[in-house]
Parts: sequence; C-alpha cells; structure tokens
Amino acid sequence: MRKTYGGLATLVGLTLLCAAPHAWAMRIMGPPPISDRVARATTIVTGKVTSIEEKTVKVEPFPGADEKIEYIIAVVKIGEALQGAKDLTHVKVAFQAPQAGGPGRPIRPGLGFAQAKLEKDQEVLLFLSPHHGGEFELLSGPYDVIDKKAGTMKKDVEAAKKYVKMLTEPEKALKVKDATERLEAANLIVTRFRTPQPSKNEPKEEPIDADLSTLIMKTLADADWTPPKPGLGGPRLLGAQVTPLTVFFRLGVEEKDGWKPPKDGAKLNEYVEKWVKENKEKYRIKKFVEEKDEKKDDKKGK
Repeated sequence: MRKTYGGLATLVGLTLLCAAPHAWAMRIMGPPPISDRVARATTIVTGKVTSIEEKTVKVEPFPGADEKIEYIIAVVKIGEALQGAKDLTHVKVAFQAPQAGGPGRPIRPGLGFAQAKLEKDQEVLLFLSPHHGGEFELLSGPYDVIDKKAGTMKKDVEAAKKYVKMLTEPEKALKVKDATERLEAANLIVTRFRTPQPSKNEPKEEPIDADLSTLIMKTLADADWTPPKPGLGGPRLLGAQVTPLTVFFRLGVEEKDGWKPPKDGAKLNEYVEKWVKENKEKYRIKKFVEEKDEKKDDKKGK
C-alpha cells in the first residue's frame, strides 16, 4: 500500500512541477480548485453539524493499512445533496482526532498546515469519500470542508453544482462552444477517472469509452497551448490554472504509448502538443478501477 500511494504522490508532485514554470513551482501551494475537490469526492453535501459524538472510533483509514487511526464522528443534517447521499437526511462524517507530532502537524514551521475538523452548529459544504467500513464518510483534508462563515460558500456551492453536472453529462460538457470550459471539463473528467480509490491492492486500469476518450483528446488537441506567463496576470498559486499540459500529465501516458519526454525541457510544451495532436484518435484514456478481493468474493458466493 505504501508503494502504491507513495508512487502516486510522487507522480502528482512531478506532474505539478512539470506543468508549471519554475517560478510558480517554488510558491506555496494553495487550496485545490473546487473542480478537483468535486472530481475526487463521492459525496458532496451542504448542511449543519447537529452533534459531535463523545466516543471516538479507531479504524483502518483504508483497507490493509498498517495502523488504525482515531476519528471523531460528527453528525451533519443535510441541507442539499449535490452528489451522493440520495434519500438521506443526515450523514455521519469522520475527521481525524488531533495527534501530537502526528498527521495534521505543520509540514514546516510557519506554513500553518491545518487539520480537517468540524464543530457543533457549523454550517458547511463538504466533499466526502466513504470509509470502506461503510459506517461513515471521511473528511480527508482541511480543504474538503468550507465553512459558511468564510464568505465564499454560496459561490463554491454553485461552482460545485456546475462541475457535478459536467461529470453527469461529460459529452455535453466537452461540446460547448467555449474552449476554456471544454478544457475545464476535460480536466475534471480526467481527474475523476485517474483518481484511484483507497485499496490494499495495487490499482488496476481499464480503457474508458472510446468515443469519450477521443472527445477528451480532441479537446486537448484544440486547446490553446500557449504557455501562461508567470508574474502579473498569471496564477499566484500552483495548480490554480488549468492548462492542456496539466491535463496531459494526469493521463498517465507511458513510453509504451509512444511517449518520450524531450531532452530539452524548454521544448516540453511544444513536444506534448505535437504528441497529443498526432495521437488524439489513437490513444485510449484509461481509468483506475477497484480490484476486487477474489477470496472475499468467493466466500460471498458460497
């Protein structure tokens, strides 16, 4: 498991660094865009925290984890279910209990890395993923909860609704007139497909629908490949702007697909653009799928 997620973390880091000019890469990474949070969440709701359970639970954060983690459970009355939570009025949300010197501590003095938490009577927008035990949803990080008091919740809810609709109607989203919106949709859909779910097994891949794959690749090919300029007018935070290059690196293209990075890093953008245009109708995008535990399935069958 460590091997799987360590490799994925490395891949994400390299992707971000390759996809942004060096000056941006050296800046502090800010909150992930709403689109990324929507793409990675299974359940998205607005609501009010009605209670915090006194008794904590200690469980594996994912199947096959080496250690159990202590979680605090909050009960949230659902105001609006944007994704998932169908027919539910309340949802139990688990967030990690504070740990001295453990996960949630500042990565480096001064950065102020916060830990996800909820408080009674708090009104929030939540981006959640189900715990594999099925008893509650997990609040993974501090940016997966948006407090109404922050002042951006109304705007963020509308953005989340927009992206949820893109995921439910991907072909339509990829055919709108605005090229920027098409690229945004491609990034959202690729992120959803290329985000593996926590599992004790190495994630497996399988091709997505051929027509949808071609539509995404053509969206990339038709995008504006002009590199964004750093400084004034450019994004202040790493990952704040979607570019065709960032979407490409999320595809997980390998040498067996005919991809070889150029020796001259300054030509990376140009080289990737050429590869995408030459392979837009040949390359088949793949998605991560959960590998079922055959032993468990056999037992169920018996």
